[in-house]
Amino acid sequence: MISTRVAIPALAALLAGALLLAWQQAHWAFVAGTALSAGAPLGFVLSHHFSATPLTAHPLSVSIASGLGCVAVMVAETRFGPDHRWALLVALAALVVWMLWQREQRGRWPGRRD
Repeated sequence: MISTRVAIPALAALLAGALLLAWQQAHWAFVAGTALSAGAPLGFVLSHHFSATPLTAHPLSVSIASGLGCVAVMVAETRFGPDHRWALLVALAALVVWMLWQREQRGRWPGRRD
């Protein structure tokens, strides 16, 4: 599992991949998909970090947004070619970091239901 102290810099670094894609003038679908897959979890983790409420349920909307970003990158690779194939690895890594972080957060509170 991944702690918040690790998740925030990891997701920020993965979000920087979207900036690198924009700098390389990749198609907007690569940039948007990578930004969505890393940005949605990063925004949630940052907002949760500053709140005192425990994470009691899986934030499904964030998982959907991150997964949708991965799908956008896959579609972009199919449609526009494999020149930026590494973007899918970045998007999937963001989804994995998100899943491990939220699982660790839900696992630390007593009385959870799994």
